[in-house]
Amino acid sequence: MKDNQKLIQALMDISDEILIVIDSDFNLQRINQTSGRVLPWEVSKAINQNLLQSFDVAGIESPLNPQHLASVVMSNPLSLKETVVKSQGKSYRINWKLIALPDQLFLLQGKYKQVCDASFDLKNLKENFQTIFDCLPCIVYWKDQNSIYRGVNRTFLNYTGYSHFDEVIGKSDFDLSWKDQASSFVKDDKEVMTSGKPKLNIHDVAHINDGTTLNVLSNKTPLQNGQGKVIGVLGLAINITDLKKYEISLEKSLLSEKSKNSIHEKMLREVSKEILGLGVNFTDIESLKILVTFLKAIVADMPGNVYWKNLRSVYMGCNNNIARISNFSSRKEIIGLTDIDLEKECIGLKERLNDLLKMIKKSYVLNKQEQGKMLFYKLMVQRL
Repeated sequence: MKDNQKLIQALMDISDEILIVIDSDFNLQRINQTSGRVLPWEVSKAINQNLLQSFDVAGIESPLNPQHLASVVMSNPLSLKETVVKSQGKSYRINWKLIALPDQLFLLQGKYKQVCDASFDLKNLKENFQTIFDCLPCIVYWKDQNSIYRGVNRTFLNYTGYSHFDEVIGKSDFDLSWKDQASSFVKDDKEVMTSGKPKLNIHDVAHINDGTTLNVLSNKTPLQNGQGKVIGVLGLAINITDLKKYEISLEKSLLSEKSKNSIHEKMLREVSKEILGLGVNFTDIESLKILVTFLKAIVADMPGNVYWKNLRSVYMGCNNNIARISNFSSRKEIIGLTDIDLEKECIGLKERLNDLLKMIKKSYVLNKQEQGKMLFYKLMVQRL
């Protein structure tokens, strides 16, 4: 008899489902090891305990009630409601069934699946976005429709003289050390939000907290919610103070007007290239979801080329511009790819252009206009 009991327990323990045997009074007669892993109970102490009381003590919603025992019949399992159980820092979603056994015993069977804690994941996403922004060497900030700062990166914070992000959030340009230039900044914000179009390469001058003057080249773009409504403005700026000093020193030299213009244009091109070539994923859940959606919109609308990779150089995210120049219809298509994968796409495009050139040569006698097209295709292939 004892051997049979051990065999039954062993068969229950090898199952990857929750198996609990109770009597008609809801007293626990058997419980398997899987139940001990998923439910916050000690298997050795659970035997002979009342199941309903055990659920209640553990703060778990019971899938069972007395009516269930009366309605279940042999060989016809009764499906019960799904419950969510938290145990040892993990959350499980459990689908329960009640099965009638001989001798007025009942088997409570639970198929479980681990689920992510939404609050935890959203908090991680928020922290990851902030980490990405803080790694950028440029100034990043976003404001609401009233030009109130709702988020900044570490580079921005360093220029304010404050130590914590919370000291800046909720302030406007009129509250910071560059308040004398605030009217001009707010005017640009309103222009971008009203037009719904970015304003690029704005030369701004600001007096920062240590008394020095900062020259920046700014890009501002409208921020939109999921319905396409403009809800604020995103700013991305690069410090060109040293370049400006260099430009001034050149202007004081004896260079010709033509040379000065040439150097000035070259500097602007280099600055623009640097901007466009920048290489860069609350307490209640609903507020966190709104914030994460907001941060995703910020990254998606960033001007220039913005991306981030993991330690294996696999793309984990990018902005819309990266997807567009890589010939993808969505940013999500790049996630999981490497530069080698993107290079294969370029090689494929090059081969298609070569095939097109061969076809044109075989099929047509080229006039001047067609010769121009042929030259364009050749240049495309060479660039690839």
